[in-house]
Amino acid sequence: MLEWYLEISLLMLFLITASIIDLKHRVVPDTLTATFFASAILFRIFYHGEHSLIYYLAGAAVGFFILLLVSLMSNGDIGGGDIKIYAPIGLIFGIQFTILSLIAFSVVVISYYLLRWIKGSLTNKRIKAATGIPLVPFITVSILLTEGMRY
Repeated sequence: MLEWYLEISLLMLFLITASIIDLKHRVVPDTLTATFFASAILFRIFYHGEHSLIYYLAGAAVGFFILLLVSLMSNGDIGGGDIKIYAPIGLIFGIQFTILSLIAFSVVVISYYLLRWIKGSLTNKRIKAATGIPLVPFITVSILLTEGMRY
């Protein structure tokens, strides 16, 4: 149980910090992501040994490459910081829950845009397409939802 508390504390510390920075500056510093990635690797080795590290590295690759593919398909609408942030998340979650968190992320973002559209329809205001919205807060909410399903 201590392992889970450490894991979720590390994850939330990183995501809340990244969310605040993303909201204020619309950027996720590489040093923050790299620090979290290194911390996640050390956490995995310390608590699970090297034999399970491959599974969690695969989770990191899945999260990173799915968002990279979406970014390439959407002409870069997803920033590099949002893509890189999923590598350490994958290290914490592994393959299954990384995919589940990406699905939750999609639902959260679609819900946000749907609510914006409904608000615009009710007030007869045309909603302009948002460009460059900070996505890390949406990722944070999706991770909280995924954590709720995980335990």
